Amino acid sequence: MGKIFESTPAYQKGLIGEEIVQNFLEFHGCTVTRPQDTAPTGSSTVDFVLNAPKKFSLWKGTELVEVKVKTTMGYSYKRFPVYVFPVSQMENYRRYAADKNLCLNFFVVDEDREQIFWRDLSELETPWRFEEKTFPADVEQSNGLHRYYHVKQFVPVGRPNFADLERLRSINLSHADKKILRPLKDVDELSDEEIITESRAAVKNFLDIKLPDDLPTSDEKISVFVDALRSSLRRIPTYRFREIYHAVRNLNAVNAMSAFAEKFYALLDAVKCERQRADYQTPHMFRPSTPAKKFAELHAPDNTTVEIFALEGDESKLFAEMFQLATAFGCDRRGLIHSDFGNAVKATSRFYTLNFGSTDKKISAVPVKDVPAILKDYAFNRTDDAEKFLDAKKFLSWWKVAVTKF
Repeated sequence: MGKIFESTPAYQKGLIGEEIVQNFLEFHGCTVTRPQDTAPTGSSTVDFVLNAPKKFSLWKGTELVEVKVKTTMGYSYKRFPVYVFPVSQMENYRRYAADKNLCLNFFVVDEDREQIFWRDLSELETPWRFEEKTFPADVEQSNGLHRYYHVKQFVPVGRPNFADLERLRSINLSHADKKILRPLKDVDELSDEEIITESRAAVKNFLDIKLPDDLPTSDEKISVFVDALRSSLRRIPTYRFREIYHAVRNLNAVNAMSAFAEKFYALLDAVKCERQRADYQTPHMFRPSTPAKKFAELHAPDNTTVEIFALEGDESKLFAEMFQLATAFGCDRRGLIHSDFGNAVKATSRFYTLNFGSTDKKISAVPVKDVPAILKDYAFNRTDDAEKFLDAKKFLSWWKVAVTKF
């Protein structure tokens, strides 16, 4: 691969995108390696081969991985946000996967949407109707035939670290690019002055500091200053971290305090990593020998049902059906053991597999007494979505009342 191409912004962004996805997969328990047919120059048809833990949620065994750093463009009078790929490139990926007889996973790192998106190639190529358009759609451009995928064909699976987002954003594709101030939440358009005022208020509220007024002058003192903020961050739910990140980033854009910002982003990432780390091997499932009996049904605020089962032993124990419980407060059921909810169970409780009555039916369950701790861990540590945080908190309030009758 030519040295000139390797120095281009697009190539450098691509390398960072690969690092982001590799780190994301390894954090989730996967082993990631380069393909065996990678050329001495480092070039290969696809980026990685992954080996996922047994019974993992999204990936199973050995699969292929291709990573793209993309931002959306508008299609059909900008009504449809799409990711665009050359058709020849997509066909090359399809042939390669067929030749290896392996599933090919596409990951898109979108720095504007601050998300890592995923979908396997076979699902991407399955026709999908949205309003009057069918995706993927092949569109002729001046530089050849391109395939348009609607963003909703991809599944959000995680977020890049804050430090990695800054690395991506530091590489400008155009000399005309500039730092853009962003509101801390999805709100109507604000002026730059309003965004800066909002950012200063957020930093003061969450960290009890004024930026840049309170910053020390030397790098050594800045490191000590940043580390002292760790205790403040530990008291803040994970879903507020993105708000704090944007507040600091906005202030850095107008005050040039990069020495502080870089260290602070790394601290945000470290605290988030500490609280979200989980074992992605298949957990031990406790299997009591005594059959469980249905004890009660709870009807959650969204009208879903959560069945409660009793297990007789030295003393009566009650269990909630795990998949129903997750559904009742809006958690994605797919691959539940290794989801944010499943990781909260690992941190605060344990998984049970119960025999239901005299049949061979199995029930995945968690102890009723542990549900409050599971929900608190999920809400505070796991989710980075404000709506999911609030849903879990509301469900917990309902749950505490609903189980008092047992």
